[in-house]
Amino acid sequence: MGTVRTIVDVKTGQTTVIDDRTPEEILEGKRRVATITFADLLRGLVQTNKITVAEAKTWVRTGTLPAAVDATTDALPLEDQIQADRELRYGANFPRNSIAIAAMQTAFNFTDEQVDNFFGIS
Repeated sequence: MGTVRTIVDVKTGQTTVIDDRTPEEILEGKRRVATITFADLLRGLVQTNKITVAEAKTWVRTGTLPAAVDATTDALPLEDQIQADRELRYGANFPRNSIAIAAMQTAFNFTDEQVDNFFGIS
């Protein structure tokens, strides 16, 4: 596993950063900290035609999940279904690695790259 080190020359004060992580390690690090807001989630689902604008508005106003989103958690183990449902109904922010995001990625056949783009990870 690679590391990031900062070296400071005590004589000159010059700082050098040495990053020997692999591209995969860098990407995984970005995925661990990436989040989107509930509004961004809704916008992305509408833009990818997974839900309609009307469904998004209903979700905001009543907390009722669109059928397509609600169905994404059905294949999860019961404990994960409960966690994902809680995230989807009450979450203000969604981590890239959340159960709800993983369930939607699988159900909607999004690639890792598509989800990364959704989260602004490049």
